Amino acid sequence: MSPFLRFFFKRSILFTISVALVLLLGFCSNERKSASQRPLTADELYLIEAYVSVNSARILHQKDPLKAESLFTRLDSTLDTLRISNTIRALNVQPDRWAIILQEIEKALRESPYRGNLEETR
Repeated sequence: MSPFLRFFFKRSILFTISVALVLLLGFCSNERKSASQRPLTADELYLIEAYVSVNSARILHQKDPLKAESLFTRLDSTLDTLRISNTIRALNVQPDRWAIILQEIEKALRESPYRGNLEETR
């Protein structure tokens, strides 16, 4: 093989590998971005609703403990704790999703009829 062909062959292999790495890195970075831009799943929405419900009962407990106790009892029997645990476990695998969940929780707390001090809920 002539020196020119050997040089050309080495350069074309190096160029092909470089292009493949750039494409792979671009795909991986887009995958990370899309995870945080994905809409909320049904389980994530359930987690948000459950948090707001428990927080509302906590705020109500400060005002009317008797009424809050019945609400806590109802929540205890209706909340799917396994679903909540599985959702939290899934979110821990993708921690960038937590920022979105926390933003949605704060938004839901602001819209809740039992709004307390948002700093107290943290």
